[in-house]
Amino acid sequence: MNESIKMKAFEVNDLLSEYVVLHNHLLKSAGTFSSLFRKVDFGSLTEQTQLLYDKFLQKDKEINEWSKQEFNEVGRKFVDYLCEYVNALTNTSKLLLQMYQYLKGRAEEGKKITFSQHMENDRKYQESIQEYLKIGKYLNDLYPLL
Repeated sequence: MNESIKMKAFEVNDLLSEYVVLHNHLLKSAGTFSSLFRKVDFGSLTEQTQLLYDKFLQKDKEINEWSKQEFNEVGRKFVDYLCEYVNALTNTSKLLLQMYQYLKGRAEEGKKITFSQHMENDRKYQESIQEYLKIGKYLNDLYPLL
């Protein structure tokens, strides 16, 4: 049983790795002074992030269905946190998608949002990152006990 838990955790970790690549690209493409002078293909980044978000939605559904089975005490705690973790990552990838959609619209159509709207979006995104990191720490602490 613990092997199936570990396998699910590795599947989620693979999705996390995909997310980190897209997150780092956001920081590199939109978060520097030099980004003002580079042409960035936000359309492609939006498509990639949409695909990742869809994968997270599917994994969230899959993990929640799988989690309904019986586990030992430590396994149950780990699986419950894994469900929360996937949910938090799904939310974070949705917020990343919204940020890329905004950047794509700004680049292609000159759409603008106010600075306060941008700061609110960024605040929500940063909070979602902190949430999945917090849950991830619990998972890391429990993993050796499986």
